[in-house]
Amino acid sequence: MEFLADKLDAEWKFAQSYGLLNTDVPEHIKSNLNPMFLDREYQKEAISKFDFYLNKFKDRPKDKPIHLLFHMATGSGKTVLMAANILELYTKGYRNFIFIVNSNNIIKKTISNFTDKRNSKYLFADKIIFDFREIGINQVENFETVPGNDINIMFSTIQGLHIQLKEPRENGLTFESLQQSKLVILSDEAHHLNTLTKRKKSKTEEEEENSWEWTINTIIENHPENILLEYTATVDLNHPEIAKKYADKILLRYSLREFRNDGYSKEIKLIKSGISTNERILQALVLSQYRLKVANENNILSPYLPFKPVILFKSASIEESNKCFEDFKLLLKNLKTKDIKDLENSGGATLKKAFEFFKKHGVSIDQLTEEIKNDFRDERCIIVNNENDSEEKQIELNQLEKNEFRAVFTVKMLTEGWDVLNLFDIVRLDESNGVNTNGKAAASTISEAQLIGRGARYFPFQTRPDEEMYQRKFDKDLRNDLRCLEELYYHSLNDNKYIEAITKELVEQGVYDPNQDENPIEIKVKPTFKQTRLWEEGLIFTNEQVLKSNKNVSSLKQIHETGLQYKEYIGTSGTDELVVFDEEAVKADKELQKKFIGSINKNIELIDLGLPICLKATENIPFFNFDNLKRILPQLTSTREFITSEKWIGKTPVTLIGSEERLKNLLPQEKLRIAENVLCRIKNDISAKVHQYEGSKEFEGRPLKEYLKHDKLMMVSEPEADSKKQYGLPMTGNWVADFRMNVAEKDWYIFDENYGTSEEKYFIKYLEQAIDTLKEKYDDIYLLRNERLFKIYNFTDGKAFEPDFVLFMKEKKTAKKLSYQLFIEPKGDGYIEKDKWKEEFLEEINIKAKIKKIEMLYEDDKYKIIGLPFYNYNTQQKFKAKFKEVLKVE
Repeated sequence: MEFLADKLDAEWKFAQSYGLLNTDVPEHIKSNLNPMFLDREYQKEAISKFDFYLNKFKDRPKDKPIHLLFHMATGSGKTVLMAANILELYTKGYRNFIFIVNSNNIIKKTISNFTDKRNSKYLFADKIIFDFREIGINQVENFETVPGNDINIMFSTIQGLHIQLKEPRENGLTFESLQQSKLVILSDEAHHLNTLTKRKKSKTEEEEENSWEWTINTIIENHPENILLEYTATVDLNHPEIAKKYADKILLRYSLREFRNDGYSKEIKLIKSGISTNERILQALVLSQYRLKVANENNILSPYLPFKPVILFKSASIEESNKCFEDFKLLLKNLKTKDIKDLENSGGATLKKAFEFFKKHGVSIDQLTEEIKNDFRDERCIIVNNENDSEEKQIELNQLEKNEFRAVFTVKMLTEGWDVLNLFDIVRLDESNGVNTNGKAAASTISEAQLIGRGARYFPFQTRPDEEMYQRKFDKDLRNDLRCLEELYYHSLNDNKYIEAITKELVEQGVYDPNQDENPIEIKVKPTFKQTRLWEEGLIFTNEQVLKSNKNVSSLKQIHETGLQYKEYIGTSGTDELVVFDEEAVKADKELQKKFIGSINKNIELIDLGLPICLKATENIPFFNFDNLKRILPQLTSTREFITSEKWIGKTPVTLIGSEERLKNLLPQEKLRIAENVLCRIKNDISAKVHQYEGSKEFEGRPLKEYLKHDKLMMVSEPEADSKKQYGLPMTGNWVADFRMNVAEKDWYIFDENYGTSEEKYFIKYLEQAIDTLKEKYDDIYLLRNERLFKIYNFTDGKAFEPDFVLFMKEKKTAKKLSYQLFIEPKGDGYIEKDKWKEEFLEEINIKAKIKKIEMLYEDDKYKIIGLPFYNYNTQQKFKAKFKEVLKVE
């Protein structure tokens, strides 16, 4: 069966390859969403494909409602996509939206995410601006008297909406009232809409009309321009009727397995033990404190600070959960240092690592015991066991990253719709074996697997400002203490049947690789290399990330070469504004001009709107806080100077377009709105041009053996028989002949094995072919794979880059010893454009990089550092030509 997602993807890629498609997130979405969100490539792709479907997909059905499904992994940010889709559809004239989901607890947290600006997970920008008018977001009960220019959202459960429409009340919602204007239904956890489709027996007319699915379909068919957008991680495409229903509706697929493999989730570690329930609880408490101290010791950066790891204690029944909560309080009350010491002697490798950390950092067992008793005291624990729990509890569960709770006690409340990032331990208190009499996984085990999948959402953090925040960083450095912030521990009894059942469910979901629990492979430096001159005397030259100095920036013209120019259209009532900068805006400008035939242009400077107006506008935009401006523009003396001085923005030209009468009689609030509009664009211009960091031009040499004093670790993944995905597979004995090589026998390769990607393996095979030619002219030829050994930093913005390989060699027969260090980056087809900045940086190294003189270099030592173009197997001629040119070989 051909699915829409496949057909659309082929056309989308075709349009992209021929330059017919701009895949950047449109400004009306980017500027109106919370800047914390929407930074992932698959989300940007989803937005681009939605836009492509609406505007350019030739097979989109016309003159009928649109019905689409976003089939995306748990934790992948489906709610962010909903917000982005709302903003896109607003530009198509949609104002009224119905959000439906299956349970009340999800409704409460969703309302908060969509409407409460105080919520740390609020989805939109502080101000939503369209055509430079501020737009409100309103929670509504119906659409009869709603503001015509705002975004109006009705939040309801599927059941609640069904009952309202089947049993209409006075002034209530009816099918007829929903016919009055076009609307969009957003269905979260949309698999619940398929109860009717999944029935095997034929349906009577009465059965159909009593189903939720029928109700939603009836609403959508009420108006030819209505839209139904479904979002779910769970759709059973193995069911023939479900597959038939969604064949022409699945817009995008992004599986949990892809989500994990792309590094956007925590890795799951099953901690199986035969210890008592209390000891299992204490084990989780100790590991939670370990995470807390690791994060604090490393001063991590995150939107959710102070860092606070949470434990979930899961019971089999409400009665057991209540008892566990009381037993837990008693356990802490009577907790002794001896209990923790006994645990230290009986715990596994993960717990051992935690205790080693405590010792290294001077945390005594006495101190740890008191901290646990304090941090998990009664008021920092919450018990939630039924849907009727207070609204306050539901809101607190959606804000665990920010509130004081460290422990959650529950049965099955949190398996769907729960959004938590700082859950790091789940303790299973149920001691059943988790399988039915037929040997298959029990419903509770499947539910537990779903819960683990939700808990695997990645906690965003950085150790440096330039580091990726939302993806795993330590897959190749498992000994790093910070790795524990990328892992979810699931604590259970070591029962073979249960472990087999839960493992099977987790593997099928795609969130777990059982091989990761095995001892990771050590990649070792060959003993023979440690006998070489390069080992003893060799250097690696790298540059530094440094704060960029703007001290010489004395005017905005230095960072915006073309100057700042803006147009503002003034309508007959209120203000319509448009800034003319890019091609799309110019097209829109021409359309808008048709509405203003006979208008006049009035050229003013920003300050002409009035100093009080401009000062008020800066107060309304946090970016223009003086401390922030001063950091960016050190020569600035005051906000007043910024507004009034010619060298800053005081003389910024603004063209007002409208009737002569309107331009003469602008109201103060209209002037304020114009000033805010112009300042918002100035903010974007400054932000785009000013970088906080840069990479130093000087490259300093440090001893190579200092980088290699520890063996490095790498996680190994399973081979895929029908794929060339090679990361994690050795070259020695590789199942693909093209990648097979015994690197241990190659004296020029520093490590005893290579587990890199297919492109990296192709490059090593290429070098093997070239090595004899190189040896005619060079000595001491060695290839180093950069296993998180070092970074270099982009000259322009200080962005970090870890080139995959460094090739060392030394010229023969020269008066002075000339040593080469070549940075080499193999790159797969799908990443060449995305990482183009890295290739440009490598090319700049050849022009801008300088060797920093240090005392350890002898006078006759000469070093040359070289950056090469990307190596790609399918397009390797460019690389080969440059390689031969710089090394002067054939």
